[in-house]
Amino acid sequence: MGMGKKVVLGGVGTLAAVGIMSAVVSGGGDAEAEGKKDSSASSNSSAGKKSDDSPLTSSTNQKNAPKDDIKLGDVTVDEVGWASVPVTITNHSSDTSDYTVEIEFLDAGGQRVDTATVMETKVAPGQVVNADGQGLKGVPADVTAKVISVDRYASL
Repeated sequence: MGMGKKVVLGGVGTLAAVGIMSAVVSGGGDAEAEGKKDSSASSNSSAGKKSDDSPLTSSTNQKNAPKDDIKLGDVTVDEVGWASVPVTITNHSSDTSDYTVEIEFLDAGGQRVDTATVMETKVAPGQVVNADGQGLKGVPADVTAKVISVDRYASL
């Protein structure tokens, strides 16, 4: 009797493994999950820009969208030619959050000439944090800045 149970359990285990493997190979998941996967992939296409040209984000929170938490000030270019922009982060979510903000500096023709990354951790709900997005390349004096992505995650 014990041997029969092992064979049955072994068979069930094999069937489960085959099912998992076929789900992985075929992309797996139900129709709803596949639909979500397809829509998120299309929103991040076109050279990393969404069709509405708003910053990319990994968040699905549209009520308190991470892009609404970020405000840029006026760009300055120092004597070395490096651009800097004040960044104000206001956590509109209900969780203490960590942020990664990607910024691009654009010349008068709209071409990217440099980038900056701002990272802030443990920003409490409602808290306002000021930081600087600092470029590290020589740029023209008339550059502008634009947020290209914002990631906000609940702090650990």
